[in-house]
Amino acid sequence: MQSKKFRGDTDVQSSIIPSLDAAFGVGPADDPLTHYLNEMRQYMPPQHRAFIEYLEARKDNQGRPLLWGYVRDRKEKEPDLWNAYRQGVQLLTRFRATHIEYAG
Repeated sequence: MQSKKFRGDTDVQSSIIPSLDAAFGVGPADDPLTHYLNEMRQYMPPQHRAFIEYLEARKDNQGRPLLWGYVRDRKEKEPDLWNAYRQGVQLLTRFRATHIEYAG
């Protein structure tokens, strides 16, 4: 079996954080790092890339992620769901900042 060489660090080829970004509507600004991370998607399994693109394309009528609208519409009846969503966004944002601090 012949080994393959891929461009970039292995973590940028992971679909976990981009999937969470897409679902929560969180992500980096439109900058060179973002373009690089999008280029690295070509090294992801095609089904993972398609899943992320699916999540990114699903928006409400105001251009926000569908998950946000779903949770927002249930915010008064299910405040725990709203709080869990907000906490998830905060944790993802904190992870991104910490990761950039260490990797940058």
